[in-house]
Amino acid sequence: MRSLRFTLVALLAAGCQSAQTTPSTTASPGPATQPTTAQPAPQPPAGAAGAPGAPGASGGPGGAAAGPRRRPDPRQLEAGRTNVVRQLLAQIAGRENEPAGKVFKNVKVLNDMPAAQFLQLMNEQYGRSLGMNCGGCHVPGQWEKDERPNKTVARGMQQMVHRLNGEVLPRIPQIDADFEKVNCGTCHKGNGHPMGMLPHPDSAAAAAPAGPPAGPPPGR
Repeated sequence: MRSLRFTLVALLAAGCQSAQTTPSTTASPGPATQPTTAQPAPQPPAGAAGAPGAPGASGGPGGAAAGPRRRPDPRQLEAGRTNVVRQLLAQIAGRENEPAGKVFKNVKVLNDMPAAQFLQLMNEQYGRSLGMNCGGCHVPGQWEKDERPNKTVARGMQQMVHRLNGEVLPRIPQIDADFEKVNCGTCHKGNGHPMGMLPHPDSAAAAAPAGPPAGPPPGR
């Protein structure tokens, strides 16, 4: 009986030793795999070219670029308007001296002005004074349409000019006899909005191109 007990104890001890020395064949679980998340693309710093709302970008407030808009080249505007006027004059050939209200559709002011003079005024007075092309007020190719708000504004401004020149200015006492009548350029001076105040003389001088150097020209 005692020998059987010693045999059982020996077997149990051998089993415990085998469990401690035999390597486990079961792989230990590794670290949990985290789902990969897409990293946001790097954004340009605020104010950099191409950043939303930066000057020159198309995503600024109101869908327009932030900051002051670059003024278009007046020479390109002049060439474009002159080309349009030339095409329209060719279309109304033979009717240049007829009233604009009969030659063109939907004319509500300056109806009695000759058609050729009417077109020239649109180019030199409206376009040049406001610094705009024909599309600033009109739908190109569909000139009679009133879809552009600037067209309605221009009509009201023309009526204001008529009243100033015909009623207001003649009533001013002691005004110069050769006083020039007001027109679009009197206030706008090549800008879409009237110029409320002229620039300071110092800033105007700094912006002016440098003239020739003072003194006699250098000798050869």
